[in-house]
Amino acid sequence: MTLMLARQGLSKLETCGYIDGRVKMKEVFLTGVRSIVEPLLIQLGFQLEEFGDVDYYGRTASVMFFRSKDCKVQVYDAPREGEINCMIAPLDAANVFGLYDRSGKWQYFPRSFGKAFRLRKS
Repeated sequence: MTLMLARQGLSKLETCGYIDGRVKMKEVFLTGVRSIVEPLLIQLGFQLEEFGDVDYYGRTASVMFFRSKDCKVQVYDAPREGEINCMIAPLDAANVFGLYDRSGKWQYFPRSFGKAFRLRKS
């Protein structure tokens, strides 16, 4: 997986071409995350760390990684399922597409919250 550093700029990622015509979908995903999700995450102390594309079952998926002083969050589109999803991980987790993460550090939010809730009850 090759990720472009955020400081290389969004325009470089938006203008790269794809044979299967995913450029428009990529622009919609990145624009949506940058305009809807990122402002909320910034208010919570996160900053964009990296973004890029991965091969997901033969299709191109986009992923964006955010970092705060406490944890990391990734937002990705899964074209096979036709959905946008997010995961959370500790700061020491590598910026790996969560569905390919072998460390087990990247977790879906509900799973992560369930673990935290069980820990507090005990």
